[in-house]
Amino acid sequence: MLQRTILDFLDISENERDCIWNSFESLRFADLDIPSDEWDNLYHRYCIYQEDSLDNILALSIGYIYKIMAG
Repeated sequence: MLQRTILDFLDISENERDCIWNSFESLRFADLDIPSDEWDNLYHRYCIYQEDSLDNILALSIGYIYKIMAG
């Protein structure tokens, strides 16, 4: 369970899942309106670069989210 992505828990079709992945992979973190000090935090804490694609968000596991919430 801790190695599954968020999309694994949603009741959606394989077609919808592919559509979501494709939508996110065409966007980059730089497309988000994030202040420069937050970029530093994202880089130093999570190794997230502005050039990374947003599908990296979907690739986070439930285990990682659980660790944040339990922390």
